[in-house]
Order: sequence, then structure tokens, then C-alpha cells
Amino acid sequence: MKNIMKSKKAIFMEIYLPVLTLAMCFFVILLYYHQSKQVENSLVSPYALLELEGKKAVFEMQEKMLIKSAVYEATNSLEEDEVGFVQAVDDKFFSELEKDEQKEFMDFIFSGLKFEGKVIGNLSTTEKVQFLRKNKIYSFSLESGKLKITRNLEKEFTLRAENKVGRNFPVIVDFKYSKIYNYDIGGRFFVD
Repeated sequence: MKNIMKSKKAIFMEIYLPVLTLAMCFFVILLYYHQSKQVENSLVSPYALLELEGKKAVFEMQEKMLIKSAVYEATNSLEEDEVGFVQAVDDKFFSELEKDEQKEFMDFIFSGLKFEGKVIGNLSTTEKVQFLRKNKIYSFSLESGKLKITRNLEKEFTLRAENKVGRNFPVIVDFKYSKIYNYDIGGRFFVD
């Protein structure tokens, strides 16, 4: 009689467990469907971040070309005076930034530029170049026969949902663009 009881319990469990599992799955799906209708959130699109990364790649190519151009033009100052060479590269670099061809380059730098906790507003081209020079966003120095160019940029902007429905959680994005370029006087260009 005991063997028969064990087998009846086993048969009951074989039916009971799958039915219980299916009932719980149905309950979870029903609960999810009900909750998703009550909670309205707007999602932030990462498109602005992807666009920023694309612009950053173009920006860095333009930056390298500007540095190489400034070094090439300043090689006439490389007689015996190392300080004069560094100053000449600095002057050539910033004078190139004032040209109209560099508008896109300067717009990238100043779109959302953050300095000492404040986002920098609209400035004229001359004021932008003076700002970069005065606040050492770009610094030039000569160390062990190599020209060292350092860039320290910080950007901040807010990502918001395109279709604001219900709750909207804007995301504040803070980027730091720091880079060190080493330019060997022999003509080789290194990035750290």
C-alpha cells in the first residue's frame, strides 16, 4: 500500500509543478503589463553622445594638423633660443585659431565648454583665443628636446528626452578631453 501512495504523490507532483510554474509566469507577465501602463517615463537618446564622439575624432585630426603647422612655421626660431621656439609655436598656433577656417574647430571647443565649474557663454573669436591662452587650455613647453603640448578641456551638457511623456530624467554629461602631444624636433609626432 505504501508503494501505491508514493506513486500517487509523484503523479500529483508531476501535474502540480508545471501548472504552478505556468501560473506564476502568467502572473509575472500580467503584473509587468499592468505596471508598464501606469509608469510613464521618457528615455534619453544617446545620439548626442555618438555625435560628440564623431566630432571629437575630426577635432583631434584638425588639432594635430594645427600643431604640426605651427611647429613647421616656428622652426625658423629654433636657433639657440629654446624659449623663443616655444613662444613662436604658441604664437603661431593661436594665430591660426583666429582664422575663419578654424570656426568649426573653435565651435567644438566652446560648445558646452566648462571652466572652473561654469559653462562659458558666447564669445567673439578674439575673446575665445584670449580665453584659451589666458586659462592655459593649451600649454606649450620644451622638455628634453621634445615639444610638449598639453590640452585640458572640460565640457558639460544635458541630455533630455525628445518626447517628454510622464517623468523625464535629464542626464548631465561631463566630459574631460585631456591629451598630451609630444613633438620631437626631428619631425616625429607622439601622442600620450
